[in-house]
Amino acid sequence: MASAVDPDAFDRCRAGRLTVVGAPARPGPARGSAMAHHGEILQGVFERDDGALAHAVVSLPLPALHAHATFVPTRTFGVTVSPAWKTKAAGAARETLRWLGVREGGRLSVHSSIPVERGMGSSTADVVGAIRAVARAHGRAPTEADVAALAVRAEGASDGVMFGPRAVLYANREGYVLEDLGGPLPALHVLGFDVGGPDVDTIAQPPREYRPSEIEHLRHLRVMVRRAVAEADCALLARTATASARLNQRFLPQAALPLAERICRAGDGIGVQVAHSGRVVAVLFDPAADGLGARLADARRRLRAAGVERVWSFRTDSVAAGEPVGPRDADNREERW
Repeated sequence: MASAVDPDAFDRCRAGRLTVVGAPARPGPARGSAMAHHGEILQGVFERDDGALAHAVVSLPLPALHAHATFVPTRTFGVTVSPAWKTKAAGAARETLRWLGVREGGRLSVHSSIPVERGMGSSTADVVGAIRAVARAHGRAPTEADVAALAVRAEGASDGVMFGPRAVLYANREGYVLEDLGGPLPALHVLGFDVGGPDVDTIAQPPREYRPSEIEHLRHLRVMVRRAVAEADCALLARTATASARLNQRFLPQAALPLAERICRAGDGIGVQVAHSGRVVAVLFDPAADGLGARLADARRRLRAAGVERVWSFRTDSVAAGEPVGPRDADNREERW
């Protein structure tokens, strides 16, 4: 299925050609933002239109957490960044300046509420925020597809956070949309938690090699997630996430997955979900289900009894694509990291 986001994004990414949109303006300070995600609904290899396979992901957006970048152009060369360890964001700023054809540099500052190296898109959100800030500082308006291509150039691989809550099957190592799923994911109530364990450097992980049987299974999961979006079917989406989480165990085992599945069964949840390149895990609930509050409270008690301290809850909503949104109500919040 051809992408509805930008049919030329793949060709531009391969050829290294990007189109700047907007008229030049006098440089000035500007900001850019990007939301977090809560790991993946689906990750694997999938067929392109030409039959070749591409690594791609469908992310679970987390609209309550963001990275914000501010860029102040200067007349000197080079980019400085604060805090200094945000080197990927600085690299993205330099890549964006080259794309714009701007020789001068500037000062970049990044502030983020996203935990790092837990599989929540922290580095990509920094990078996307930086790209948007630099472009806006020079009066430019890059498309989401352009931001995606720039992010991969700067980071080597990226998450699809630049597309906001819009559901896409995103080729995360090549920076283009393999398939636009046609809208936001169905609403879910997500009970997330983190049992600890070592941080995960997504970029350092080698590309995953899937068996033929797994590739066939992923083909069916792609159909499932497409249908779930088209029909706003949160239960089907949760079954897709559960199957992908189990498949991920061969590559990055999640010790807490069996616990999540037990809690899901006990609380009449609709599925489980994991960060395929991180440590966060979730139990998924239908937000319209009867007795949801009691089920969530019971699930939290079970997590505490298992010694899990970092637990949070949020609801994904069918919000408009584009810039990230903040918490919409008391349920869409970080409870405790």
